[in-house]
Amino acid sequence: MFDLPVHIGRLRIVSLDQAALVMAGISEKVDSVQKAVEGNYIGHEQASIYKETIIQAIQLKELKPLQAFKLADYKYGLPEAVRLKVDVESITLDTPIVNATFLAKDIWPWVANEIESGLRMIDSHSADLDSEQCNEYLHEPTQWGNFAGKDTALKLIAGMAIALEKSQGKYLRGGKLNKSEVARTATKLINDHGDGIDVTSKALIMLIDEALELHASKISK
Repeated sequence: MFDLPVHIGRLRIVSLDQAALVMAGISEKVDSVQKAVEGNYIGHEQASIYKETIIQAIQLKELKPLQAFKLADYKYGLPEAVRLKVDVESITLDTPIVNATFLAKDIWPWVANEIESGLRMIDSHSADLDSEQCNEYLHEPTQWGNFAGKDTALKLIAGMAIALEKSQGKYLRGGKLNKSEVARTATKLINDHGDGIDVTSKALIMLIDEALELHASKISK
């Protein structure tokens, strides 16, 4: 469902930042969301959003932390850096949570479900919206510009996607190609064995859509 680095996967207690960085796929590059933002790491925007998502889940009691901390009330005259421990049972939507820790057995199943839910939503919108609406929704380019070999490249993408579909396993969902898993696997392999890739899984999903639309019927017959 998601890549959990060994050094974090062995932890029994996981911090809010560690969970957010894993969700954003940058936990092996930086050790805090603040450092990711200050260093302008690729993926820092996602990490910040995931951190806020986790905080909201705590406030809505969808996720129970081991410990939680909030900003100190200004009326106490404490330094801004001071964080006060919160009674976990008393947390409400108005509790200004800024940090938390979790038992690994609680946070990682929640993370896996959250990521899978997000991918299902992307797949659903990609299927329901036309290409122009999809572009507006995902904020990603829907097509490449023209270049030599473009048609061949799209044929290769379509052919590899179909080959993965026929291999079944995790690349097949509901009898159809699991484009989210194909894009996620491709991104991981490129990051692990190449020079990385400056494109999101959402953009790759739409590129696969373009390739299949143009060439799938010709290849599969």
